[in-house]
Amino acid sequence: MIDMHTHSTNSDGMLEVNKLIDYASKINLDCVAISDHDILLEESFNSEKLNIIKAVEFGITYKYKEVHILGYFVDKSNEKLYELSKLAREDRSKRLDIFIEKFDKLNIKIDREKILSYSEDKIFSRSHLAQYLVDIGICKNKNDAFNDYLSYNGKCYVPKEFTSLQYIIDTIKSASGVCVLAHPVTLNDDKIVNEIIDMGIDGIEVVNSKHSFDDIIKYLNLAISRKILYTAGSDCHGREFDGKYLLGNFAINKSAFESIKTLHELRINSSRS
Repeated sequence: MIDMHTHSTNSDGMLEVNKLIDYASKINLDCVAISDHDILLEESFNSEKLNIIKAVEFGITYKYKEVHILGYFVDKSNEKLYELSKLAREDRSKRLDIFIEKFDKLNIKIDREKILSYSEDKIFSRSHLAQYLVDIGICKNKNDAFNDYLSYNGKCYVPKEFTSLQYIIDTIKSASGVCVLAHPVTLNDDKIVNEIIDMGIDGIEVVNSKHSFDDIIKYLNLAISRKILYTAGSDCHGREFDGKYLLGNFAINKSAFESIKTLHELRINSSRS
């Protein structure tokens, strides 16, 4: 089985890449995609037991919704993709400064360096800020932090507007990658999901830890009717549930995976012709 959506300490995950790979091998996954936010992993990670897909996940605000786009088999040497990754990371730093200003107006002091210390590469994430708010006693848990302060209706929300959704989709394709809409249920608006399909997205994530069984059936039927690819991933960030990680519990079969890989290979061949 293949888990197409995981995160490491390079962005907002809790597991280092090597530990994530070791656990994936332990539970006998065939393949795992490491899809950290905005980061193109430079290192080569090897395992005797499983294949590792280098992937990336970009987020952008579109019609007041936060849309997440997964890019698979991306060519990290692609100039447009590299610049997009750089722009996204720079925007994270700028957004942190705006968050700090907004919290300051509420008389809540934010320690910038402490928040950055949560990430191995010092890449800011709202998840880190949410954890910080829990750690200093402002919020009871991370869900409260998002609901009260960090989500669209929160007191301190800062949108992601460093580029356009269409540009993210086109750039992933230009890097011979396959682009997929992550956890569509979080948009809570299927009209927007269909608009994103119309933009040329290659597929949607049908199975995700955020999806109910009914969600899975609905988005699988949508993928089939719109003739696009479908994927599955745990969206594992390293949090344990009953002593186990989400990794591997929301996985895709090999035949569906081969369709994704084939599209990637077609794009490579097209770029060479």
